[in-house]
Amino acid sequence: YTPVTDMSGEGSDTLSLSLDDGVSSPVTSSLALDITGVNDPPANVGSLPQSQAAVEDEASAVDFSTLHLADTDGDVPLTLTVSASAGTLNALDFSGVLIAGAGTDTLALSGSAAVLNDYLALNDRISFTSERDANGTAAATLTLRVDDGLEVVALGDVL
Repeated sequence: YTPVTDMSGEGSDTLSLSLDDGVSSPVTSSLALDITGVNDPPANVGSLPQSQAAVEDEASAVDFSTLHLADTDGDVPLTLTVSASAGTLNALDFSGVLIAGAGTDTLALSGSAAVLNDYLALNDRISFTSERDANGTAAATLTLRVDDGLEVVALGDVL
């Protein structure tokens, strides 16, 4: 037996049995099935930007508006972590988003998927400042991952 995808809960499905010997009337019985759910990992159902432009030695907005975080089983909160290989990250406040690590190389944003998506849609909320005098292609890499409290999923790198 394999249940329908994402089906879980007490009495969430029924198995019906019918016995017929061809002589007597068929005997039918039903059995309620309790299906234990498993964690579905969070995901980015949008797209990850391939690159970002930044100005040397200045805070530059990072545009993650193409990201769209989702978690089919609704684990709350989700935490989006952005890590910079060099330089620092900052974030502006937003109702419903808990911000940790501002001013460091690792920024964590926590909240519901809907609130995080609203936050990311505003492309001026997160900023990156390069290391002093760092410039050129791939002067830093931003690594993104999302965590639902049960599973961490790597979303990829942005150069």
